Amino acid sequence: MTGRELRLNKIDSLLGPGMNIHRNPLNGRNFEYISEDPLLTGRICAAQVKAMAKSEIGSTIKHFCGNNQEVGRSTSDSVMSERCLREIYLKGFEIAVKEGGARSVMTTYGSVNGLWTAGSYDLCTTILRKEWGFDGFVVSDCGAIGVMNWQHRVVNSLEEAAALGINSGCDLECGGTYREKLVAAVKMGLVSEQAIDKALTRVLTARFKLGEFDPIELVPYNH
Repeated sequence: MTGRELRLNKIDSLLGPGMNIHRNPLNGRNFEYISEDPLLTGRICAAQVKAMAKSEIGSTIKHFCGNNQEVGRSTSDSVMSERCLREIYLKGFEIAVKEGGARSVMTTYGSVNGLWTAGSYDLCTTILRKEWGFDGFVVSDCGAIGVMNWQHRVVNSLEEAAALGINSGCDLECGGTYREKLVAAVKMGLVSEQAIDKALTRVLTARFKLGEFDPIELVPYNH
């Protein structure tokens, strides 16, 4: 029904499903997420992704990963062992990618083990693409490039933040300044045009699969 509703309103992609793990009943977005169990979360999310695909609707599974609180989520650092990360906080995403065929993944505002997620090569490239075979695109949370620069202070400028995102495998910034800052980052030698071309190719490939560039059928407006 979600897929049908989006298609009816000429929307080709959903910023969801949300699938972070329920850790505390007071978390402000538990209503949006699925459960406290990674296997159940992954299976339900995969079913949602496949069902929406029947209406040619793309899914952006989020937030990748470790975003399990709302208070201070833009500055929080989720510290955990690799076993905990893989068995609890990554497992649902892995199932949604491998079994559900998710076309895009949204990263978080915060960091995991000290690494800002949209600037983590380990998460966005090594695990997601190389290990799981993900062939879609990765998008940051809204304005997260600025969050990394202004709040995390792991870089000294928005240009460096944008370059780190692209070089790590984050192809798109949601509602931010990627376009302008990447032009400057190329001129500064922080990122190559080839890296940007690769990111753009992944984004456009997903868009073509969704039929975004197909002719639009105009529907007459009736009072």
